[in-house]
Amino acid sequence: EAKKKWWDAIRQRQTVHFLKSKDTMITHDGYDENNLEEDMENEKNVELRFDDILDISFEEKDWGSVLLIEYEEDGKNEKHQYSIAQDWVKYPAKEPTKYMKVDWEPFVQYIKDRQKITR
Repeated sequence: EAKKKWWDAIRQRQTVHFLKSKDTMITHDGYDENNLEEDMENEKNVELRFDDILDISFEEKDWGSVLLIEYEEDGKNEKHQYSIAQDWVKYPAKEPTKYMKVDWEPFVQYIKDRQKITR
């Protein structure tokens, strides 16, 4: 229960942040290096080197901003899209109902600036 309240508070602060500023380069309150290490140990999460990223870009849609990323993992190309949800419905299935318009450009540029190999 405490973790759920913590997460709800962070989610609300994140929404307020993105309504004030579109910058996606943020750190959550209360999230530190220990949390990052725990997340990195979780097998569900993917750990990528900058040079594993084959392509990274973003698009603006009518409904929100989309981060597009293509990377190589275990010899296979993977393509994913990421957006930041503002509102969720919990029943019958947990699904986002509204997405935010944010600025992915600083995040994309941060990665591109650190890649040794550019394609």
